[in-house]
Order: sequence, then C-alpha cells, then structure tokens
Amino acid sequence: MARLPTIYLLLSSLILTLTACKTAKLPITADASCRAVYQQRIHTANYKAGIDFFKKHYSGILVFKEVSDTLKRAVFITETGFKFFDFEFGAHHFSVIFCLPGLSKKMILNIFKRDFGLLLNPRRDKALAIVKNVNTITYTFADENGGRDTYIADTACRQILEIEHRKAGVESFHINISGMKGESFDSVNIKHKHIKLNISLKQIDR
Repeated sequence: MARLPTIYLLLSSLILTLTACKTAKLPITADASCRAVYQQRIHTANYKAGIDFFKKHYSGILVFKEVSDTLKRAVFITETGFKFFDFEFGAHHFSVIFCLPGLSKKMILNIFKRDFGLLLNPRRDKALAIVKNVNTITYTFADENGGRDTYIADTACRQILEIEHRKAGVESFHINISGMKGESFDSVNIKHKHIKLNISLKQIDR
C-alpha cells in the first residue's frame, strides 16, 4: 500500500506529459515557397483611405508608389484635394517630404513610419520562430526597438492575413489584410490599441 502514492505520481506525470505534447505548438521549418509569403507587400497602388485620428475623421486617396527598387512614396490627399502627408521610405531610412504641422510630432511620425513600413518593405531578416497551427502559420521577428512583429498567413501560404506588433509582450497595434489585387494587398485595416488611430485602405483602380 505504501507504493500507491508513487504510482499516482507517475500516472499524474504521464498525463501531464501527454497533455503538453498534444497542445504544444512546436517551432517548424517552413520551405522556401512558404517563407516567401511574409515578403508580400504593397508595391504601386492607389487606395481609398479613411483615417480616424482621435475625434477627427479624414477620407481621401492614399497613393503608394515605387520610385525605384529601394525607394517608395506614400502620399495622402483628402477628398477636397488637400495634401495630408508625403513620406519617403527606403530600406534603411524614412523621410518626411511634407506633413501637416499638427501631425509633425516625433511620436506620430514614428507610428506612420512603422505602420506603412510593415506594408511597404519586405522582411529580409530571419524569423525568431515559426509556428504552424490548424488554420494558420505564424512568423515572429524582432524589430529594431526590442519589440516583436508577428506575421500570420494561411497554411497554404497564399497570403498574409494579419500583422501584429507587440512591445514588452503587450499588443500595440494590429493589421488585418484581405485579398490581393495585382501584386499589392487589396484591403488593409490598421487598429491601434493605446492611441485613437485607425486606418482603413481599399484598393482602387489607378
């Protein structure tokens, strides 16, 4: 009878081990064709755009243009023809060609730099982790400021569905992506968690 506690302990350990094996999401190695999915981005495309910034709503056209293999422009013009901002993106730099004075704050410019940079610049660095679930495959990368960018694609590796940014383990913003039109994303919705900034994009014909 003295051995019963030992048997119970062994059985409990076995059950816990089997449960952990069943639920754990183990890192996997994706082949080259699947890794290419997180390099999808916006090339040259026009979008009907809506920007909700605190209590104000702006709508107009957001134009993304590839100036060269390494340079991209993002220009937002309101429905009344007023230019809101004009940014230039490179592989390793970001320049403000024009921006409304009220938005020309470092914190706000850094948000636009990060948000649009994730949509315009393909990932070239190595993923920290690759996890395959039933319906999705995720790729997690380190960003330059110590945060984490997670790209979520369908298991067939046809398209990126979501991009999530976390800082210190807390979600900062989330990007939902739907469809492809040409070589660029068709619909994009960016929702920030800690500031009142949401951006919606729907591709239109040039």
